[in-house]
Amino acid sequence: MRLRAVLVLCAALCSNAFAQEAWRPSRTVEVIVPTSAGGGTDETARVIHAILNNPGTLDAVVLNRGGAGGGIAYAYMNRFERSGHHLSLSTLNLVTNSMTGQHALAYTEVTPIAHLFSEYPVFVVRTESTIRDGRDLISRLKANPASHNFAFSPGLGGALHLATGVALKAAGIDPSRPTLVVYQSVGEAMAAVLGGHIDVGVMNPPVAIAQSQAGKVRMIAVGSPKRLPGALSKVPTWKEQGVDAVSASWRGVIGPKGMTEAQVAFWEKALEEMTRTDAWKRHLEQNVRENEFMGSRSTRQYYAKQAAELKTVIDSLGLAK
Repeated sequence: MRLRAVLVLCAALCSNAFAQEAWRPSRTVEVIVPTSAGGGTDETARVIHAILNNPGTLDAVVLNRGGAGGGIAYAYMNRFERSGHHLSLSTLNLVTNSMTGQHALAYTEVTPIAHLFSEYPVFVVRTESTIRDGRDLISRLKANPASHNFAFSPGLGGALHLATGVALKAAGIDPSRPTLVVYQSVGEAMAAVLGGHIDVGVMNPPVAIAQSQAGKVRMIAVGSPKRLPGALSKVPTWKEQGVDAVSASWRGVIGPKGMTEAQVAFWEKALEEMTRTDAWKRHLEQNVRENEFMGSRSTRQYYAKQAAELKTVIDSLGLAK
């Protein structure tokens, strides 16, 4: 009797394990975008949808839930606890929201699935500027932290604002001393730089590259850990210029809290395979983004590292709530 009971238990456990391994979506999947339609994050979500969506095999829809630095999207997703049918793109705000008070939901309250790519900010000056490079800029700011101003968009506490703070703090400059000007759009920020109203613009690569190729700005530094290829190959990193600063605007994929290992494994594999497609590679190349795929466990560790590193910058910028 005991032997029979053990065999029955083993069979049940094996059956459950097989069922978990074989999990796949059984109904329409919602890909939730933490921004309104039309922006870069929305574009990424729709590329993911186009690659993964396969009616009859894997049905998916894109759902925009902008607001509160992505907090509205993440809160909506988390209503479907333990669901493998609700995913959201994650941005830097997932880590910083609870620190800056934009939204109470913390990155520890969701299920990390994958880290996809990073987009590294470029620091630009207009071509007529006397600022030679990043090293020269830092030297001037050390002599007088209020001597130069910076422009970025779209808001306080965003990736470009924090990238500015990271570089200044790493250089030994109090990030609260220089004037940091927030614009509603990248077009307005760039216009202020080109008009000579702003000394340094902090831009995403496509904008910086376009204006550089038009001969209107010079790219003096990039926040990447190493030199980037293509049009950014001649732009020195902050590290090359004596400032130990790395900052990125990144994208990943998360799910609601309580997802099973089998659900995570399914999406982890599907997304990794997606990053190998030509369509995905074209998307990254067109937007000057670095493919940095990481699975669930590594992504969880990355979020924790980002939170620890950015906490001091957020404090020094006076953004902590």
